[in-house]
Amino acid sequence: MKIASLTLGHDVIEAHNNMLTGTETVVFNGQEVSRQFNVFSGTHRFEVLSADGSYVDVFRVEFRMSLAHWKGVAVDIFRNDECLLDQTGSNYRTRANELPRVARSRNRARRSAPQASPTARRQPLYRREDLV
Repeated sequence: MKIASLTLGHDVIEAHNNMLTGTETVVFNGQEVSRQFNVFSGTHRFEVLSADGSYVDVFRVEFRMSLAHWKGVAVDIFRNDECLLDQTGSNYRTRANELPRVARSRNRARRSAPQASPTARRQPLYRREDLV
């Protein structure tokens, strides 16, 4: 059964799983690139030369059991450690594409309110002509 299909430009990655036999198969552009027997989870890795031949993309496809997913199996697809498809919900941000971290204060009560400059004039929250 096809679990996931992801189109990247002209390339197509498909993930297939047979729950009865435990066989997981990864297909890239119609050619089988990886096949494994796993019961609960499995990781498939393969490399693909780019269309212009200048670099190699490293793909990783992870199969996991998922009670939240209606098929019972969820798939995460990575290219060069960047998460392209996240069905499990656990790999949304990885080191390569994570958001910048914001420093947090442990004691929020000690934070001071932002100080307005003495020359700045406070704007009213509403205008009188907008009131009905």
